[in-house]
Amino acid sequence: MAKKRGFDLRGCVVKRLAQIERELRGVPSHMADDTGRVTAHDDLAHNDDAVGLHRVSRLTEERQNLRFVLERVERGELITCVDEDCGEPIPLDRLKVLPSARRCFRCQTLLELTRSPRRFVTGRASIAATA
Repeated sequence: MAKKRGFDLRGCVVKRLAQIERELRGVPSHMADDTGRVTAHDDLAHNDDAVGLHRVSRLTEERQNLRFVLERVERGELITCVDEDCGEPIPLDRLKVLPSARRCFRCQTLLELTRSPRRFVTGRASIAATA
């Protein structure tokens, strides 16, 4: 599955991993250790720090997912959805857009609908709802 129809998934993953590593090396030392993990002594008093910590967390999670995908690609295995009830192969078209995808589109959509609050705007009123 590493190459199909001219798309090099391995190359794409390796390139993105390098970008993440460069970005994590640029994180201020009071926010993360040298592996990019958020440290326990972080001060969230400043909004900039909170935004930075969120970015570090997202990059660290993406790096972990990309390493998982890379291991599978190098072993010649399919990248499958991690949801227990699914396990279907993740389509190459999804991996082209999001190489770090761990769920198929259907399972990711269901997860987002059930875990994140939705906001509906009607006229001047804003209504928060959960699905």
